[in-house]
Amino acid sequence: MKKFLLIILVIALSYTTKATHFQGGYIQYECLGDSLYKLSMYFYRDCDGVSAPSSVTLDIRSTCGFTGSVNLPLVDDFLTDEEREVTDLSCGTSTCAGGFEQGTALYVYETIFKIPSECQEWIFSYTCFSCRNSNTTNIPGDETAFTESRVNNLNGICNSSPILASNTPVPGLCAGNLWEYNFGAIDFEGDSLVYKLVAPIEGLNNFTNQPLEIGFNAPFSANYPFETEQGIILFDSLTGFMTAQPLVGLNQFAVFSVIVEEYRNGVFIGSIRRDIQVVSSTNCQDGLADFGNDPITENDITNATYSLFDSSITACVNQEFSFNFTLTDLSLVPAPSYDISSNIKLLGYEEANLFTTINGTVITGTVTITVTPSDTGLQNLVIIVKNQTDTCFIEKYEYIIPIKIVPGLELDHPIYGDTIYYCNNGDSLYMPGNDA
Repeated sequence: MKKFLLIILVIALSYTTKATHFQGGYIQYECLGDSLYKLSMYFYRDCDGVSAPSSVTLDIRSTCGFTGSVNLPLVDDFLTDEEREVTDLSCGTSTCAGGFEQGTALYVYETIFKIPSECQEWIFSYTCFSCRNSNTTNIPGDETAFTESRVNNLNGICNSSPILASNTPVPGLCAGNLWEYNFGAIDFEGDSLVYKLVAPIEGLNNFTNQPLEIGFNAPFSANYPFETEQGIILFDSLTGFMTAQPLVGLNQFAVFSVIVEEYRNGVFIGSIRRDIQVVSSTNCQDGLADFGNDPITENDITNATYSLFDSSITACVNQEFSFNFTLTDLSLVPAPSYDISSNIKLLGYEEANLFTTINGTVITGTVTITVTPSDTGLQNLVIIVKNQTDTCFIEKYEYIIPIKIVPGLELDHPIYGDTIYYCNNGDSLYMPGNDA
């Protein structure tokens, strides 16, 4: 099963930001030991809005009665908007660099905080009053922006939040085109992750600590934040994949949120909320590239196995494995150029490398990964192909390859070993049958 995500990033967007500036954001935390946590606030600013703050204040509370706050200074405060820009551009100059095309800049704020006691839920939150853009189509404009993360530190749990490194929370869509988005988080501790589409919020109830949701304009909801051709939006709670086809001929400016919850041995140990701002524009055209081929076969893999069912690769710990892939642009009018990147260096493997070559419309690559017992679990490798055109948008294809690292299990019934693996002294992997 092919896992292609086609994302049209529209640069010539028809909306006005007014004096507001918050386009999306989230709070990430890292446990450093001895109850110390590194807190990071990721703030995505509309470069045509008001200036970003030089510092932000996080409110801190617990379900055990603690209340307080902590100040986070801006990291690298000498950088300009142009140097902080995270907009994907194919032509023109964005507002981050003094131009007119819509631009987004990322501001990161950080500090170290010591949690004073154990509790089932510690809540870190950020509030920005009347910071949202004024012309949102699915919620009232100029609403308060609010985001939060939670962590459980009972019984000495030292948990770090997932890393949200796959996509910025400011995607652009072409009205009428199929759009798929990867919310896939990276969790180095191997915890189970659950994704939820939720409403944006404006704060927490002071007594219950439950979110105070912003009401959607009709007919929108958390599961249907913008209008689509089919009247539905598909969302996978296990992978974080979202699929939709925005309604033809309609400009939309939608805000919603995604929560990633973490569980360890069935126990809730944390969550992270990410605010998303989506713009669906009629000011674009159909894309050119068509990477419709299946890029991996069983013969392309060394020291691992490939599942035709979910396009995943499974390998054992304490070894190196590799695989090759081929992407071919099958369109009648191929793109003039391509740009290749991936998240391979963010996955935390002991050693991981991606080598690619481009020959006309054919992109070939080799991935080599060395894993240790600490890598056991599931990670999503994302290979990104940007199709550069001479119009004001970029087509971005994301090929997702789930990689499962297993410690190895003895096989009692080899014939029925669809999901049971046998590692021979940690050097090779044998998987009888195929779960296709």
